[in-house]
Amino acid sequence: QQLLHLYNTTANGSSYSALHTEQQKQVEERAGAEECQRRGNDNYGSANFAGALSEYEHALRLLPKSAQLHCNRAAALIKLGRVGEARAACIESLRLEPTYGKAVARAAQVELLAGEWALCRKLYERLAWMGGSNAAAAQENRERAMAGLKQASDAEGYISSAERLLRAERGQTAILDLDRAILDLDRALALCPQCARVRFLKVDALARSGNLKAAVDFAAESAKASAQDKSGWLAKQAKLLYDDMQFDKAAALLRHVPTVDSLALSVDPCLRVSEAPELLLKASKLHSTRERGNEQFRAGHWASAIQAYSDGLKVDPAHFRANAVLLTNRAAACRKAGLDDRALADLSEAIKRDKRYAKAYLRRAELLAARKQPSAARTDLEHALARGSSDVRAAAHEMLSRLSREREIERHEAEFKRQQQQQQQQQQQQRQQQYGSGYGYGGSGYGQSSGGFGGAGANSSHSNGSRWRNAWEDTRAYPTRAPAGPTHYSVLGVARASTLDDIKKAYRKLALKHHPDKNTNGNSEQFMQIQGAYDILGDVDKRRRYELSLPLDVPLRPAPAPRAHAW
Repeated sequence: QQLLHLYNTTANGSSYSALHTEQQKQVEERAGAEECQRRGNDNYGSANFAGALSEYEHALRLLPKSAQLHCNRAAALIKLGRVGEARAACIESLRLEPTYGKAVARAAQVELLAGEWALCRKLYERLAWMGGSNAAAAQENRERAMAGLKQASDAEGYISSAERLLRAERGQTAILDLDRAILDLDRALALCPQCARVRFLKVDALARSGNLKAAVDFAAESAKASAQDKSGWLAKQAKLLYDDMQFDKAAALLRHVPTVDSLALSVDPCLRVSEAPELLLKASKLHSTRERGNEQFRAGHWASAIQAYSDGLKVDPAHFRANAVLLTNRAAACRKAGLDDRALADLSEAIKRDKRYAKAYLRRAELLAARKQPSAARTDLEHALARGSSDVRAAAHEMLSRLSREREIERHEAEFKRQQQQQQQQQQQQRQQQYGSGYGYGGSGYGQSSGGFGGAGANSSHSNGSRWRNAWEDTRAYPTRAPAGPTHYSVLGVARASTLDDIKKAYRKLALKHHPDKNTNGNSEQFMQIQGAYDILGDVDKRRRYELSLPLDVPLRPAPAPRAHAW
């Protein structure tokens, strides 16, 4: 009996010791999990979401059945933009504790960020009638549910407004509609940044507004943010680069898009990943034909360049922007080859294909100006200024200034010719009056004098005839009246009709001659006068104002030397 009692005592002691050890281990694990959770909460409060996620996951390894830890992990994942993983964490938390209010709110927030409006509403409605452990918790859940429902309604309203504006086809307000649509989509993205539908609509709006670079950048950002639709976003980005005529970059992206990917169709219903090989082939052909045409153009082989650009036009007739660029390049080659009529037809067709291509307007304006059609050229230049980039606008401004200067010169020449004709008419009338009075039709006949025909009358007639002939010879010289002082043109020794290059050449020559620092015989006063004249004539706007201030009798070209009288 003593041995049996001793055995039972020993067995019960061992059993109690094992149970105590297990309970102590659970207590230690719970304490360690609570410590990890506390550190995770501190990291979350200081916006160190990656650190918070690491602490929550460490705590979950100690307490894997804690609904609160799964909910905290979902919060950290939401802040890191990993919505798919956050959704799985919320589902696990609700599986462990279906009445956990924070998990329901977190799941509703995940669906709002992803743009799942129906499921988001159901979760917020469930949160509203769930109540809480006490009256304060129930009131907090109801307020959270009402705020979430309002955010979901606002996001849906912004998306509906943007889709309506994108569907509208109003010519005069199209740009404003696109700007409003982009603004509404930005507001929607602030509420649901992970919604692929909103992101695709913004990419489409940016592309339609002509800002293809921003559309490509946003598509690349979406591809990085989305693990599920990465292939689809890559295909969309490649399509945008293809539309922007960056064929080499589009081909490089298309080589990384898998040929079969069912998830890749969700971002763009109009884009099929199975079409990627065909798009890759078109991008490669357009890139090679354009480069070949550019090489032939730079080498001066106009016929080969025309043929290369013509081959490129056959690759994708639906790519209006690429066709407009190829037509403009072919027009440049045609002009070099002397085919101006064909060049004009190509430029008109390029503008018809893409009305926003400013370089086509600029090239056609140059051709029209060369054909002496300044009015039509100015119209095209105005289009180029409204649509072009900085370099195109600079070229258009320079050409408009040149056309305005030529028009002013033509006006001055016409006015000068009119004054010249008026002066000739006045001189002719004066000669007629002198002829009548010199040959004396009144009185007692020709050469009225005491000596008859051989007397003083004949000498008077001979004198008047000489004066008439001298006046006639004077009118054959260039009729000008010198201005009151030297003009800027006379200071530089150039004509009024001189080009800017002629003025620059004259200025450099005179400045080198009269500069006191570069020439020992230089004259500082004369150099300052030369510099002042060049400051006016070397600037287009200042020269135009100076031209308008000149008197009309200042000739456009230097007057020829007067002829010696033959009489």
